[in-house]
Order: sequence, then structure tokens, then C-alpha cells
Amino acid sequence: MIRRPPRSTPSNSSAASDVYKRQMVSLVLEKEPDEAAEKELMTLARELAMQAVAMHPVYLKKEDVPPKVIEKEKEIYRASPKAQGKSETALSKMLEGRMRKFFEENCLLEQVSIRDSRKKISTLVNEFSAKLGGEIKVEKFDCYIVGIE
Repeated sequence: MIRRPPRSTPSNSSAASDVYKRQMVSLVLEKEPDEAAEKELMTLARELAMQAVAMHPVYLKKEDVPPKVIEKEKEIYRASPKAQGKSETALSKMLEGRMRKFFEENCLLEQVSIRDSRKKISTLVNEFSAKLGGEIKVEKFDCYIVGIE
């Protein structure tokens, strides 16, 4: 049972969080929002929570993926039969594409939106930032599953 989720808000900022089917997302808007901006921020929080529920990302952004995980993924692909016998140039291009796909599947901000397949989540966040006239930072997302610590 979760009593109180972690939350910190810098001064002169507003935070929004949303819980959607056991997933929690918190957002921080770096300006003093009005009531309309609060509603938009909650809309974005809900969108991100739904995305996290549907796609199960492990990391927030590419930079959060540990180097060990990246190397392991590359080694797995190099060992695959598909990669055997390829030239070094072809293999590097294939690895680049494979890693791009890995990031799109495992990083929330790199994923394609479940609502609009033409947009990445990072683009959606940037659009909301422009609409609200402030910078929206998604610094963390947490997944809570009831009954599991």
C-alpha cells in the first residue's frame, strides 16, 4: 500500500501528478501557472501516465540507460545470426538502428505516443511547454504496483 508518493517542487513552480492504473507520473512546470495552465499540466500528466501503463518504459531518457545495459544489448545483437558475416560498416549501421529501437522501446521520452503515432513523447512535452509559455521538465517517473514493494 502506498501512503504518500515522493514529491518535491522547486519554488516558483507548479507540480502535477497523475495516477493511472497503478502508474504515477509527476511533472514540474518552471513558472507560476494559472488555473488553465494547471489543467493543461494535469492533462499532460495523464497522457504520460497512460503511456507508461501501456508501454512499460524502464528509463526516462536515453541518458538514463546505464552503459552496461547498452553494451549488453550491443553484444546480444553482435552474437545474433543476423549479424554474422556482416562487414564492420554494415554492422555499425545495424547496431545504430538496433540501439535506436531499444531506446524507443525502453525510454519514456523516446517512445512514440500511443495517442498519436506521428509524435514522440518528448515532442508532446515540448508542445505543452510552448502552449503554457514555460518549460516543462519531466525529471522522473515511478511505477507503483499495488501489492508489490
